[in-house]
Amino acid sequence: SFRCCTASMAKVLVATLVLSWSPQVEGKWPLRGGKELADVPASFDCEMRKLAYAYGRKLLPRLGAFESLYYALDLNSESCHQEQAADEPVEQPGTALPNNWRDTAVFVDGTNGDDSNVGSESHPLRSLQVACDRAVTFGSDTPMVLLRGGTHFLTESLMLGPQHSKLLITSYPKEKAEVSGGQKLQVTWKPYNVTGGANIWVSDVSGQVKEMEALQVDGVRATRARYPNMPQGIEVSCG
Repeated sequence: SFRCCTASMAKVLVATLVLSWSPQVEGKWPLRGGKELADVPASFDCEMRKLAYAYGRKLLPRLGAFESLYYALDLNSESCHQEQAADEPVEQPGTALPNNWRDTAVFVDGTNGDDSNVGSESHPLRSLQVACDRAVTFGSDTPMVLLRGGTHFLTESLMLGPQHSKLLITSYPKEKAEVSGGQKLQVTWKPYNVTGGANIWVSDVSGQVKEMEALQVDGVRATRARYPNMPQGIEVSCG
């Protein structure tokens, strides 16, 4: 089901931004105001990062090992090492649908749908916003939008108001749908430097995005090319 997880993500992000920066001087702890307390052991910083990782996985169990948080907290470093948790995403319980769901739901297919369609199972819509607006006009006591499997990309913010009260947005039975605010890039990789042990490839995405604040490859956060490289090749962002 589509549920707002802004608060959870915010907590994890705060933990990532605050705790992932480890002090460079052993035995120093970064305090607010730029002051340092010499008698605070470096082990405290390490344990706090481990705690943040455990708490993040508890908040978002569907992410399994939560690899992006693990690396953002630099838990693969020699000074504060912890083995990454097993990648075992927790299956979310399915949503119970009424018996007449095929007749009352509005269907969305992000790949094969068309917003000129009626929104039925055989003629689905393409846009989630159009589907939400249409579902609440049918007069049903349980308005619902069923998303076919795959990633549904939002080109603009999803606007929901009082008129959308009681609206259920969930995946089509036995399929997994995801809603993303990102933009899918069409890339063609070309070798840039693959000699002497290097493995650098490039792709021109000009004209597709104006700026790239974060990057994911196959659903996993990736670090954009930079020089010099950051420690461990990790960038701290919600990516």
